[in-house]
Amino acid sequence: MATVLPSRPSYCPALLAIFLLPELDRSLTVPIKNSNSFLGLLAGLILLTTGCGGPGHDRTEVTGVLTLDGEPLPAGMHIVFTPADSETPIAFADAGAEGRFQVYGEPGKIGMYPGEFTVSVEVPYADEPGPYSGPPELADIKIPPAYQTGKSKVTFTVPDDGTTFDIAMTSK
Repeated sequence: MATVLPSRPSYCPALLAIFLLPELDRSLTVPIKNSNSFLGLLAGLILLTTGCGGPGHDRTEVTGVLTLDGEPLPAGMHIVFTPADSETPIAFADAGAEGRFQVYGEPGKIGMYPGEFTVSVEVPYADEPGPYSGPPELADIKIPPAYQTGKSKVTFTVPDDGTTFDIAMTSK
């Protein structure tokens, strides 16, 4: 069963400033003659520079299994979910045992935001110059071009209530 996870705090920094600034005004050594104008200007500047809220949706849990030609891939494979919308953060997953993965959008935060994503799969350290320096069990894995970062045409729509998304790659 999918789980909807809480998003970032949805408070507005400008509203916080309105409540906190009267205290700041009292602590200033030089009195401000028109405190209301000052507070309004400061709250407006904070609102313009930071905005209110987040992407508008809660993160949602996405899990799955990564396979190549029907066989689960070993732990360590890296999966990237690149959003079609530039406002939505990129999400990642690292395959564990038996190719199972759980998507995270930010370090330490499970889940990703709903929307349309392009999905790509990477062998860690495979694109670095020189001999392969990653885990030995991944050294001979070749990701088909249709799933490679920068070339992938595989898309996935993340629903609001979470889902399972199995990535079944084929080498042919």
